[in-house]
Amino acid sequence: MSGLSTSLHIFLTELRAEWRNRQVITTMVLLAGLCVVTFAFAGKAGSGRLATPALWVSVVLAAAAGIAQTIARHHSSMVSVSLRLGGAPRWAIFLGRLAAFFLLLALTAMACWGVTALLFGANTSSPLELALVLLLGTLGLATAAVSVASTAGDSGVDGLVPLLVLPLALPVVLLGARCTLSMARGAPPDGLALLATLDLLLVGLGGALASRT
Repeated sequence: MSGLSTSLHIFLTELRAEWRNRQVITTMVLLAGLCVVTFAFAGKAGSGRLATPALWVSVVLAAAAGIAQTIARHHSSMVSVSLRLGGAPRWAIFLGRLAAFFLLLALTAMACWGVTALLFGANTSSPLELALVLLLGTLGLATAAVSVASTAGDSGVDGLVPLLVLPLALPVVLLGARCTLSMARGAPPDGLALLATLDLLLVGLGGALASRT
C-alpha cells in the first residue's frame, strides 16, 4: 500500500471511529458554543465588534480540546502502536490524521460562525471569502495540533499537548482574526496570502517532524 493510500485509509478510519461515538466533534462544538455564548453574555449581544474575538477564541479552544480527545481515543484503542507495527510511513499517518481532524475542526468553525452571526449580528458581504478564511485558519490550527500530538505523543507528555498547541496556534489566530475583522469592515481579507503561506509552512514542518519521531 502506497503512502497516499495509507493516508486515505487512516483518514476514513478516523472518520468511522468518530462516527461511532462522536466524542471529538461533540466536545469541540459544545466548547466552542459555550465560548461564544459567554462572549455574548459578557459583552453586548448584537455588538459586531465582539464577533471576531468570539469566533477565533472559541475555535482555538475547540482545537485544543479536540486534539486531547483524539489522543485519548488513540491510546485506548492502541491504534498508534498497530499502525507503526504494520509499517505505515509516519508522514502518511500524519497526513491521514491531519485530514480527519481538519474536517472536524472546519465543521466546528462553520457552526461556530453561524452562532456568532446569530448572537452578534455579524454580517459579511462575501461568504465565500469568509469560508476560505475559516478553512485556512482551521487548517493551520489543525496542523499545529496534530503536529504537537505526533511529536509529543511518544514522550509521555500527552496531558500537555493542548497547552503546547496554543503558542503555535497564536500566529494563525492573529492572521485569521485580522482577515475576519477587515471583512467585517467591508474590505478584502487582509493577510489572506500570508495565512495560506503559514499553513504551507506548518504542514511541511509537521510532516518533517512526524517523519523523524
